[in-house]
Amino acid sequence: MLFRSAIAGPDGRVDEITFGDLAQRSRAYAAGFRRGGLPDGARVLLLVTPGLEFIAIVLGLLEAGCVLVMVDPGMDRRSLLGCIERAAPDAVIGVPPAYLLNVLGPRAFRSVRRRWTAGVPWFPFAVERLAAGAPMTPAADVPEPDPAAVIAIGFTTGST
Repeated sequence: MLFRSAIAGPDGRVDEITFGDLAQRSRAYAAGFRRGGLPDGARVLLLVTPGLEFIAIVLGLLEAGCVLVMVDPGMDRRSLLGCIERAAPDAVIGVPPAYLLNVLGPRAFRSVRRRWTAGVPWFPFAVERLAAGAPMTPAADVPEPDPAAVIAIGFTTGST
């Protein structure tokens, strides 16, 4: 029996994927993030729409040893930028509007050294390109996580 996972996106569309395929995709992302220069402990701001790719990216970042930085999208712009500035992310992965926001240079993004987009394969630096052709990383090559390491930084409005 194949186990399948169903993930509903904000548009109500449900994507199905086997757990094996999800694991393969997340390992490909992890390998791509390592090749892209994200070191263990890099803080990565996620500005990605919920759905299948979001889950695969999150799992790939965790496998690559990165710290997830997530900000409630319901925040007003000023609060959102303040949270981003306090978190001081090393990298950003975002949908095209978020990518453009961080490229246009509010000071909240001054710590960012690497930027990728998600959701569209044609957009510059698309995350999908990182995964394309990435070698599958054997479990033996994945460093053992530090039990005291920070795994995520989250900012919320309190409504979530």
